Amino acid sequence: DIAAGKSPEQVLADAKSLVVAVHAELPRTRIVFISITPSIQRWQLFDKQREANQFLADFTKQDPRLGFVDMTDAMLDADGKPRPELFVKDGLHLSAEGYALWVGLLRPVLEPQQRGLQKRSHSCAEGFDASAIIRYLDEQTLRFNQRNTMKAVSCGQ
Repeated sequence: DIAAGKSPEQVLADAKSLVVAVHAELPRTRIVFISITPSIQRWQLFDKQREANQFLADFTKQDPRLGFVDMTDAMLDADGKPRPELFVKDGLHLSAEGYALWVGLLRPVLEPQQRGLQKRSHSCAEGFDASAIIRYLDEQTLRFNQRNTMKAVSCGQ
């Protein structure tokens, strides 16, 4: 990860290693990478993140079992800076709006794959459940909303 000091080339190498390891055991597994998303807290790393994302996007085009969802443009405002409403106070973790954005961008990629796999044999769909991923993101959004509603009520807001 760029924030841990890895170079864009190292991020790509790690992704390649992951794909090799997964496909060695489950050769038909489809893997969808999500871009390294820009954040307020790590804005100084944005150029390296963008470079790593381009490496990942190019890599995933080489194999039909791979996909890439680039969240970058949707997370930036008109001035090209991270949208504050997509993050909680720390400027790193997603807010409810951030999770909702992710769900909106991932759903059209994951759901068609899930439907296509459900039509095939179980062994082909092994380990892939787009609905579970989307449910998880929806739950995170709901949990965040509930937590913030409770805080607002307890603070008399």
